[in-house]
Amino acid sequence: EKCSFHSELLVLVRIKKRLLELQKSFTRFTEIVTGRFSVFVNVGHKFFVSDGETKTISEGGRICQKAGGKLALPRNEEENQKLSGALRAFGSAYMFIGANDQVNEGQFVDTEGRNLDYLKWNTGEPNSYGGNEDCIVINTNGFWLDTSCEKSFLIACEITE
Repeated sequence: EKCSFHSELLVLVRIKKRLLELQKSFTRFTEIVTGRFSVFVNVGHKFFVSDGETKTISEGGRICQKAGGKLALPRNEEENQKLSGALRAFGSAYMFIGANDQVNEGQFVDTEGRNLDYLKWNTGEPNSYGGNEDCIVINTNGFWLDTSCEKSFLIACEITE
């Protein structure tokens, strides 16, 4: 009886410790998001966030990394629609997404170098117009176009809970 009570007490202590860790993590996450970004779109365990500023893809990547995330990349149709909706909310025409073909022309990969399982190219894309289009933007209709990585477009970050 005494042994059972002791083991149950240990379980409760572990649960309380885990809850405090989660609360601390949630508070940190909230501070990051609310302090820097003005648009939040929740999709499953992801948040797509943006401050509404246009940057080059490399500048955007640094901003996202500093916030504890990475450049937003839709992995399915629902995420793609949420991102294009956020783009419309800002009144911008295009937003960079976190994929490119800088290493191997025509082989688009995410920021970790993994092949993309979901693609939503606009008609006639990717076309590497002028041989200098290695990055991807999404338009307000949710279609993707390849573009120069040196241009500046709206940036969104993907932060996982």
